[in-house]
Amino acid sequence: MKCFKCKCELSSNTLLLSHLKHVHYLKHQDIHKCIDCNRTYSNLNAFKKHLNKNHVLISNSTLREATPLDSAISLDVPLNQSINLLDNVNHESVHSPHDFVTPLYPKNNIDINAECLKLVSSLYCHSYVNRNSVQIFVESIKRFIDDFYVPVLIEKINSYVTSNVDQDKNFIIDGLIHMISYFKNPFDGLGTEYKRFKTFENTRFFIKPVNYIIGQRSHFKVLDGVGCLIPEPVHAKFIPLRQIFSALFQLPNFLLDVRAYIQTLDKDSFVLTSFVQSNIWQQKLLQHNNKTVLPLFIYFDDYEAGNPLGSHSGKNKLGAVYVSIPCIPPQFQARLKNIFFNITLLQQ
Repeated sequence: MKCFKCKCELSSNTLLLSHLKHVHYLKHQDIHKCIDCNRTYSNLNAFKKHLNKNHVLISNSTLREATPLDSAISLDVPLNQSINLLDNVNHESVHSPHDFVTPLYPKNNIDINAECLKLVSSLYCHSYVNRNSVQIFVESIKRFIDDFYVPVLIEKINSYVTSNVDQDKNFIIDGLIHMISYFKNPFDGLGTEYKRFKTFENTRFFIKPVNYIIGQRSHFKVLDGVGCLIPEPVHAKFIPLRQIFSALFQLPNFLLDVRAYIQTLDKDSFVLTSFVQSNIWQQKLLQHNNKTVLPLFIYFDDYEAGNPLGSHSGKNKLGAVYVSIPCIPPQFQARLKNIFFNITLLQQ
């Protein structure tokens, strides 16, 4: 890609955008030009969309030959020192690893640490990914590899080799290659957000909100020069509590822990620490004849989606209904994820 300011050649879209920002000090609202297409764009976002759609990145082998920027990390030092340098680099100055990483190993000698470095550094090149998100990603991948992926792979290999110990060497090697190819893409079927949410729905890991109409309002619109009031439906989003609690109490031992905690509270009549010890709840229980009945706390709250102190305050005001279970053990009550979101609607 060519810079429309100084006509210098840059090896990737990331380098071009960084060059325009740090060398020519272009702002988001400045005009950007594409020399290859001879087109002009009024802001940075439109220019980015054009690059990502019409100018795909070139091959990795060519990118690795690109000259690094002055702000990029130099990898002329040992790998462990290069990793430490990432802590001292400004978030905005980190570019895609292909922009500055040179081959650290021969093609027939793969360095896993170098590949991990490139993977992690590729996250830092995105300005919308903060450092906390990078840390969560690294820890999640590490847990997935350490706790599941590698142990399962080792178990499968040991089982296959043990059961085929009398077979020919080439037969065993072919079987291992076939087995490892099965583990090649563990994220198959999760490549897009649509596929991920469909998978979540099928495996009951995701409870889809239900959209329903709660009324209607009039919207003024001019049609053929005549002002009209057009009725519009007012929608609210609602997450079924039946499905939430069904998934919650199917967790291993969760219902048993709740029952044990309630029994502990019933035995302690001197210190009141929960709503289930109150006279109001005890009178409610008399109407249900030894059934397992749990109380629910439902409360409503307004919140502002935009800046509450800005000129548009009140225009993006939303209402939300939350539900909590006051009789679950304290170690569960203290977690924010055990306050369940139920309904959201637009407040006027």
